[in-house]
Amino acid sequence: MDPHFREYERTVATAFDAYVKPTVANYLERLEQSLQKEGVAAPLQVMQSRGGLTVSSVARMRPIRLFLSGPAGGVVGGKIAGASANTDNIITIDIGGTSADIALISKRKPLIRPEGVIGDYAVRVAMVDVNTIGSEAEASLASKEAAYVSVRSRPAPSPVPPVTTAAARMQPSVTLPLF
Repeated sequence: MDPHFREYERTVATAFDAYVKPTVANYLERLEQSLQKEGVAAPLQVMQSRGGLTVSSVARMRPIRLFLSGPAGGVVGGKIAGASANTDNIITIDIGGTSADIALISKRKPLIRPEGVIGDYAVRVAMVDVNTIGSEAEASLASKEAAYVSVRSRPAPSPVPPVTTAAARMQPSVTLPLF
């Protein structure tokens, strides 16, 4: 149960947590058993929405803390890559099958928001501040004299080559190959 006051928010968090708990618990238990069977001695750790790791037993108790942990893992990877390049401030872009996840890292720390949105519901769980664009459209970056970068979702012309260039008088675009 969400320990904070505000009944609607507590109810949403508790309902989501209860709904996914059996599935997550079953999955993590089977994964741990498979790892043990293969001789992996290290304890299973799971990425959380806020970008940290937790042990499997804690993840099974509070699976709501795993929501959007995949995009959070991409941001953590960007943070590590930036630190290895001695860079403090980074914009990460994680491009997947149908979306692009964008996040900011300031002074080597990902921005964290106190709650996220799952579908149409505000869920009070600390999350890495990842903004998603896409879903049935490509992500495009436009720059005007390097003064700013805007990110928006728009359909790309079809068919479009994997990379469109300024030389072709088109804006840069990321596309998905069809196999």
